[in-house]
Amino acid sequence: MLLSSGNKILYVLRAVNDAAIVWYEGIPEGERTEEVIEQWAHLAEQTGVTMAEILQDITGFYPIP
Repeated sequence: MLLSSGNKILYVLRAVNDAAIVWYEGIPEGERTEEVIEQWAHLAEQTGVTMAEILQDITGFYPIP
């Protein structure tokens, strides 16, 4: 599965880059209130889920329920 995704590697790298940009730009600046930290934690969690989904798509590995 990984070898067959070779022609899609640029799209995969773009998706990873987009997820990293969203995470980086979501880092709170200035005063860090509890609410801001919770929002950033949620954004960081969602970024991790997105990265995991991208890896699942390129490797073809999905957990058995």
